[in-house]
Amino acid sequence: MAPVFLQDANIDVSAHLPTISLYWQKMLWGDRQYDTNMMKKHRVINVRSRFKTIHYQRWIGYFEQTAGESFAGEYTEKALRIANSVIHNMQSRMMDAGVANVS
Repeated sequence: MAPVFLQDANIDVSAHLPTISLYWQKMLWGDRQYDTNMMKKHRVINVRSRFKTIHYQRWIGYFEQTAGESFAGEYTEKALRIANSVIHNMQSRMMDAGVANVS
């Protein structure tokens, strides 16, 4: 994932972690601190450099591995369900956007 973060998005991963944390606090517990349109941010990157299937597979693989090795319980299961839904939606929307931009 480093090339996507470093080259395509020009994002320092360690600087991005607080944003990721706020996003997951919102998704898991309804916290309202995260008020950014996550899809919109990722669309901008996708326009510059199209995400490929391998990117989605790698992301969910890392997520599932980290969750399985580091956490357990009800919220872990919820996070896994959400992550799978998010990645599926993102992939289908980004691919749809790519097809729409070609025509």
